[in-house]
Amino acid sequence: MSEKRLKDVALAMGVSVVTVSNALSGRKGVSPATAEAIVDKAVELGVDLSRYRSRKNNSYTIGIFVSSRYISLGDSFYWKMYEKTAYAASRKHCFSMLEISDEESEKTPLPEMLRQQQIDGLIIIGRLQEDYMIKIIRHSSVPIVLLDVYSSTYHCSAVMSNNYYGMYRSTAYLIDHGHREIGFVGTGITSNNVIERFMGYRKCLMDYGLPFHPEYVVRDRDINERIILQLPDKLPTAFACSSDYAAQFLEMELSKRGLRIPDDISVTGYDNFLYKRAESIPYTTYNVDMEQMGRTAVKMLIRKIEGRDSTACAKYIDSTMIERSSVKTLLPKGEDHLA
Repeated sequence: MSEKRLKDVALAMGVSVVTVSNALSGRKGVSPATAEAIVDKAVELGVDLSRYRSRKNNSYTIGIFVSSRYISLGDSFYWKMYEKTAYAASRKHCFSMLEISDEESEKTPLPEMLRQQQIDGLIIIGRLQEDYMIKIIRHSSVPIVLLDVYSSTYHCSAVMSNNYYGMYRSTAYLIDHGHREIGFVGTGITSNNVIERFMGYRKCLMDYGLPFHPEYVVRDRDINERIILQLPDKLPTAFACSSDYAAQFLEMELSKRGLRIPDDISVTGYDNFLYKRAESIPYTTYNVDMEQMGRTAVKMLIRKIEGRDSTACAKYIDSTMIERSSVKTLLPKGEDHLA
């Protein structure tokens, strides 16, 4: 008989999937009588108990799932985030298993690692197609933590960069260096992250008493990730970019007008992930602490696997500005500083 999902055992016993997992793994929190009954029912339903009894020192198999749209091996922001997360898992004596989706695989019922019941918990890095994301969250038999993507409609825990605060700091950095006309580069429809960063930009302008110019908001790509960046005729003195990736394409468009960073236009980025373009200058940027995000996601997932946390919440990870050479000071620091 093929192995049944843990939820089949849970349904038959009238308990949670976490309780079943704990009982089969011999962890604390389940009474001996209940654990024995769950094991008997699992055997009856054809569950292979060997994968549960072989664990030592609370070691688990953690699945990491990411879309091929955002990952290229060794040369992408999400590949680096995967590496940090896999390392964090190994530090917790856990094995990690990577699965990369594509357009065709996102038409399947569930990721292979879930269908084959190969993992104890799942971390999803970045956005998937919306209906596929919802399908995974609703039908997964193991706990899930989202990394660098969040929506309250998912009812799922997530670990995020502090997008709002980070872009507020990035904008304030430009103001502190004398800039009063500041644009924003990013397309809100592509991700909630960009929406939160845009709101941080707007709030910073408001707090410093600076006007918001809609014409200075530049979309960098469309919903299909195609670059559509077009600059307005009149430019501000600086742009706060929603990512270092966006800053790179902004620099290319500026160069078409014969403008240079930071001599003519100052720029701040977001992510602290420098894409490979030899002629680009190093951007001053808000750092995304991928190492801390990975550690937090793994720790959160293990707590869920062990039944110690059943909440659905988002945890935001703060970081710092990384100063490089893409911002020109228009006024001496402290002079004409806005309260």
